[in-house]
Amino acid sequence: MPGRECPSRAALRREASCGCSDRVEDTNIYVHADALPLAMAYVPCQRFGSTFNLCKALQVGTIFPELCKPFCGRRGICR
Repeated sequence: MPGRECPSRAALRREASCGCSDRVEDTNIYVHADALPLAMAYVPCQRFGSTFNLCKALQVGTIFPELCKPFCGRRGICR
């Protein structure tokens, strides 16, 4: 509703019983961001090769085996 704040956002800004707050008061850390140059990315052309079948593609989130990069670690440590 206009003019009303989402209750979950208000709950996020509540102070803890220890007096701490998760609010970010100092926004000066972002002042320089407008002066930074845009990032340049290198994106190689993808060679079309084999693809996963539909069931496998839905499981892993891509039809291209080359783009299937599952996260196998835990907090930076390989399992």
